[in-house]
Order: sequence, then C-alpha cells, then structure tokens
Amino acid sequence: MQATALARSMTNKIRVLIIDAGTMFRESIARLIGGIPDFHIVGCTGTVTEGLDVLRHYTADLVLLGSSQRPGGAITFLPRARPQGFNGAVVVLTSELTLAEGAAFVQQGVSAICPKIQDIDALLEAMQLAVQGVTTIEERYFRAATELRSGQGLDLTEREWHIIHHLMDGLSNKQIAARIGMSEATVKAGLRRVYDATGARSRSQLACILLDGAAMRQ
Repeated sequence: MQATALARSMTNKIRVLIIDAGTMFRESIARLIGGIPDFHIVGCTGTVTEGLDVLRHYTADLVLLGSSQRPGGAITFLPRARPQGFNGAVVVLTSELTLAEGAAFVQQGVSAICPKIQDIDALLEAMQLAVQGVTTIEERYFRAATELRSGQGLDLTEREWHIIHHLMDGLSNKQIAARIGMSEATVKAGLRRVYDATGARSRSQLACILLDGAAMRQ
C-alpha cells in the first residue's frame, strides 16, 4: 500500500531507479538527480538483483544502469526486468564498454549509452529523451547491433549509415538533412537505397528488419 500511494503522489515526476556497483558514484548521482524537481529517486542499489527487488514494490519510469559485466551484472537486467513487468526506459552509464557489449545493450532496447564522466546537463537531457521514447546511442553501437543481428554487414555507404542512425532517432528527412549537412533530396535518395538493400517498405518496417524488433518497446 505504501508503494502504491507513493507512485500515485509522484505521477508528475520521472521516477528513477539507480543501479551501479560503485557506492560513491550511485550516491552522488542520486543526490544530484534527487535535488531536481522533475525527478524522484525510487531506489538506489548496487546490484541488478537488488534493483529488480525494488521494481517489485515501486514503479520506475527510468533506470540508470551501471555497465558492470560481472556475472549477474547489467547485461542481465532487461531480460529479467521485462518479464517482471518493467516497461520503462534504460540509460546505460559506462566508463568502459566494448563494441560488442554496446551492441548487446542496443539489441536489448536501451534508450541511451552515456559516459559516467560527463556534464550532468547532458545526462539529464538523455534521461528526458529516453522517457519520451527517443534514443541517443552512438552510431558505432547501433551499427554493430544491426550487423550482429543480421549476421553480416549490410552493403551501405557511410552516408547511408548516418541517415539510418538519425532516422532511428525519429528525425524527419528535413531534420536529417540539416543534421548531416546535405539536401533533403539526397537524404530521400539514400533512404531509397537503404530500403532496396533491406527490403523494407516503411520506416517502422526498416526498424524491425535492422534490429529484429529487439529495440522496439511495446
């Protein structure tokens, strides 16, 4: 009953669960975020198992997940949390991440992969975007996830990979053109080639083909 009442009272705030093995780091992040009116900390734990236990009692809109890869670590969180009923967003915080590890997180459907040492404003922006359903993931991780999923590299140019990356972030053709410094007609031509290479007929179908639906939250 206490958890239910708390969830109701905090509906106007983004409810955040922090999971990180570093005591000092997670406590400092909790202090920073807890002092911002838009956020409410529902838990601050050192392990995924402890975090999952928090989610049995409290609702979280967002999980800040330290990227420890030890057995039972961060990479196991989403496969365990989704069946438990967690439907929120995940922002991975990392000080060191291999390309394969980043690709695995992308395939699981995380919303962002952020360095632990960065401007707090940049982290807050990534968190806000994650809750809105917008991903902010480096293209190298996205590309690695796509190629691992398909079992082979797609025969696409650097320009076409840039277009795909921004398209998956929800940008329009016009916005993509402005972001990467080319005409809208060039973006459209690049998309036609991407569709031809993948067999997709729409943006949503392209997303499903590239990531096999793994990054699409219901």
